[in-house]
Amino acid sequence: MADPLSIFATVAGLVSAAATVSTEIYGFIANVKDAPKGMESLKAETDSLSSVLRQLSSTLQNDFDTKYPFPPSSAEDLKLVLNSCRSKFGEIEEKLNDYRTGRFLGKLRFVFADKDIAKLLRSLEAHKQTLAITCLLLLKYAPVASEFCPVSKRC
Repeated sequence: MADPLSIFATVAGLVSAAATVSTEIYGFIANVKDAPKGMESLKAETDSLSSVLRQLSSTLQNDFDTKYPFPPSSAEDLKLVLNSCRSKFGEIEEKLNDYRTGRFLGKLRFVFADKDIAKLLRSLEAHKQTLAITCLLLLKYAPVASEFCPVSKRC
C-alpha cells in the first residue's frame, strides 16, 4: 500500500517535473520557428496540470501533520495516477528531444507531431481532471479519512 509520505514526495517531484517540462516546451517554441501550433496548447495544459499538482501538494502538506490525508483505500489509485502523470511528462520530454535533435529531416519531423500533441493533450487533461477531483475529495473528506488512520497509529 502506498503511504501518505511517498505520495506527498511523488507529488512534490511531479511539481518540479511539470516546471521542467513547461520550461522545455517554452524553449522549444521560442527556438524552433516551424514548431507545431499545438505546442502552445501543450505548454498551457502542462502549466494547468502543474497548478493542480501544487494545490494537491499544498493540501497534503497542510493535512499531513494533523491527520491521515485520505482514505487508505484511495492511496493506490492516487499513486497510479501520479505515476502515469510522471510517465506522460517523460513522454513529452522524449518527443521534444526527438524533434529537437533532428531525428526527422526538415518539416518532415513535424508530420506526426499534431497527432502526438493531440494525444498528449488529451492525456494531460484527463490527469488534471482526475487530480483536481482528488483535491476536492481530500478537502471535503480529510476529516473522515483521519478516522481510518489517526496520526498516532501512522498506518
